[in-house]
Amino acid sequence: MGLVVNHHYTVLSSVMQVFCLRNRPGTLNGPHPIPTRKTGARFNRLSADKFAACAIIFSLLTRRGGYGIVDNQSEVPSRRGDGRQKYIDKTRKRNVNRWETFKKVWTYFVIAGVACLSAMNYELFIFPNQFAPSGINGVCTMIQYLTGVSVGYLSLLVNIPLAIWCYLEVSRAVAVRSMVYVVTFSLALLVLDRIDLSVIAYATDSGTSRILGPLVAGIIMGFCYGVLIKASAYTGGTDFVSAVVHKHHPGKSVFALSFAINAMVAVASFFVYDYKMEPVILCILYGFTSTTVGERFQKSGRSAMRFEIVTDYPDEICGDIIHLLHHSATRFKAVGAYTGKETWIVMCVVNTTQAAALAAVIEKYPHTFAMMSQVGSVMGNFKKLSEKGTPVAHILDDGDGKTV
Repeated sequence: MGLVVNHHYTVLSSVMQVFCLRNRPGTLNGPHPIPTRKTGARFNRLSADKFAACAIIFSLLTRRGGYGIVDNQSEVPSRRGDGRQKYIDKTRKRNVNRWETFKKVWTYFVIAGVACLSAMNYELFIFPNQFAPSGINGVCTMIQYLTGVSVGYLSLLVNIPLAIWCYLEVSRAVAVRSMVYVVTFSLALLVLDRIDLSVIAYATDSGTSRILGPLVAGIIMGFCYGVLIKASAYTGGTDFVSAVVHKHHPGKSVFALSFAINAMVAVASFFVYDYKMEPVILCILYGFTSTTVGERFQKSGRSAMRFEIVTDYPDEICGDIIHLLHHSATRFKAVGAYTGKETWIVMCVVNTTQAAALAAVIEKYPHTFAMMSQVGSVMGNFKKLSEKGTPVAHILDDGDGKTV
């Protein structure tokens, strides 16, 4: 039976140290050692100090683990190797957790920054031009105009119950992120109300330049909308209501609800701002601009072109797509309805800037045509291949086709 030196043999080293102590004058057995058997006599022939040093070295080796004698060439897993793998796994998990924590904290910082930008937008472009923006904040703006109560207080008063409703009905994480925006936006407004910003605020009484304030305000707010949507957060107000309605009635469009609230704000602004049509037009212009910019920003960087190429040269076309455009493709067999001949369809998604290059590739091969369509957004791993042509991520592979 082979001997394997590991942490269990620390006991053996302790026994050896006891032998050393027994053979030292004045220890355990008193000033005169007790005579031992043959094994004890063998130990007595050794110097006690030398044997103690050997025992200590033996103890250190056994505590390290992984050293030993193995008979029959059997393999015993090294405890040092197991511990190293556990350490690597633990370190990798800790790094992943740190990265996830960093992303969450960074998301909250971005949301808070967007809220401050929105508050500055109100102070510089909306309040000086005397018009109501769309949504619940538009109602709060009109109340501030009539009563003098800050939108910061009113926004908190209206959005806290709606956020709790969203927290209970829709998503806790979304409600928390949205409340970060609402609270930061309200606090920023309360701080900015106490600062004189008239020097840098944009305000005009009449003329064509009057529309520049709402136009710029709509662009800024559209940017904020886009950032918040990517961060899975809401600006509050009608967004909370729309989310709850969409969850309980997914088949119904929430556009009608948002349009109704915005229309009421636009109509009410006519009566609030001294029976003038200008605030109504500015409110509509602001709503249109912010919605358009928000949608464009949300889809920015993810729009693409989809090609469905019917060809008898699938290998050549896929090779050109990989080596020239650095994208992948999916190909599958098809049968022509008129000729009954088998052919191939190559499906590929490329960036809009690469559409002309792919069209040039298609023109090189006879009896090849393609259908091209605009892709509003792309989800998942839409990435280029490396410069060496190795796939970074497969694109649009449904499992039936062959992805190259």
